[in-house]
Amino acid sequence: MVEKIKYSILKKVGDIEIRIYPKLIVAMVEGFSDDRAFGLLFNYISGGNRLNENINMTTPVINSQKIEMTSPVLSEKNYFRCG
Repeated sequence: MVEKIKYSILKKVGDIEIRIYPKLIVAMVEGFSDDRAFGLLFNYISGGNRLNENINMTTPVINSQKIEMTSPVLSEKNYFRCG
């Protein structure tokens, strides 16, 4: 079973949710195919790390692509305003 990170919804814009997550540790792999990157991460959380400890896998699992920044980007305090 995969643990889900608790979050609160700051705002909804159509089908989009602006979420607030607590502080967390993120592991990231760059420069590999998606299958190879996932395998490396899975090995890491399954005890293949410096402490040889299992780490709980949480959702969401993010497979990100770099996208170009568009404008305008409006920010207020610690969140982005959409629409």
